[in-house]
Amino acid sequence: MKPVLLLASANQGKLRELRTILAGLPVENRPPTVDAGADQTVASGAGFTLSATGSDPENQPLGYQWVQLSGPPAILRSPGSPLTDVDGVTGPATLTFRVTVTDDVGQIATDTVTVTVQSPPQPK
Repeated sequence: MKPVLLLASANQGKLRELRTILAGLPVENRPPTVDAGADQTVASGAGFTLSATGSDPENQPLGYQWVQLSGPPAILRSPGSPLTDVDGVTGPATLTFRVTVTDDVGQIATDTVTVTVQSPPQPK
């Protein structure tokens, strides 16, 4: 446990302010975590959604960034959001995407997800 210094001020017997200050010790910032979701299988040409869940131990806001690592080129509609729609790709194909989350001091976490695109239906 780290030592702390509590500061309080009062006005006419009423507590007005209470602050906790770490006594000159650096505050540890732990890295965020992220989950890119389960792998998916989609029909040829069907759009799909990538959905990431990130968290920060200090409850600070996170920035998100999706990138495609492999497979035929796909269009990510909102790559800077936890959820991004992806335009359909003709199968058969396997696409891999990585999501990176960044906390307020620049620490990162990454995860990947694979999307398998099925072959198009064969004409009868």
